Amino acid sequence: MEKKLFCFWTGLNPMPRNRFNALKSMENSGLNVVFIDSNNIQKWILPDHPLNPAYEYLCAIHRADYLRVYFMHHYGGGYCDIKYINKSWLESYQKLIDSEKMCVGYREVSPLQVARVRSWIYPFILWNWRKLLGNCAYIFKPNSAMTSLWLHRTEELLNKKYQCLKINPAKIPEEYKGKLVNGKPSNYPLRWSELLGDIFHPLCLEFSEYLLYELPTPDYISDYDK
Repeated sequence: MEKKLFCFWTGLNPMPRNRFNALKSMENSGLNVVFIDSNNIQKWILPDHPLNPAYEYLCAIHRADYLRVYFMHHYGGGYCDIKYINKSWLESYQKLIDSEKMCVGYREVSPLQVARVRSWIYPFILWNWRKLLGNCAYIFKPNSAMTSLWLHRTEELLNKKYQCLKINPAKIPEEYKGKLVNGKPSNYPLRWSELLGDIFHPLCLEFSEYLLYELPTPDYISDYDK
């Protein structure tokens, strides 16, 4: 597994200054930062596993949600939202390599951050929130049982929503179902956490014995839109 740290900018909107500064700070991880955008994404897409057809209709946030799953399964290595990283990830990377675990991340910060999964399992996930990983950053071994199931469930959801997405594609980078767009509730068919947290947090419980919780937490508090 190469010491790569993947990050994505999937929209055509310009990157705000604070976000750009955060991108530069990701070198502090000690990993080789790989910045993926619309100009270079195709060279990373595998011929025998093209992007899901629904990808072109997703909002920028959900595209990034999908891509992290795709890359963590097929390539492994690190992923981080474009946020400030102030500490090295090398020790965490090595601990993962030296173990039988599948992933190292940071422990979810509070019950308030737990994805509101629309299922009977939600109270159980909420009760066990300390076993969950946060969604902003992690390092995965590629082709693991966890990433395989993660990608399968993600693709399954996109296939299910494909026709609705085609009819109601995203119009803004941070669109989600019901969000006001031009003064009207959006018909875009995906809820905010439906493509990532709603799938990832239940998986964390399923695979909790294969997780490490020692990755330094990135700065998720700063205002990145300035």
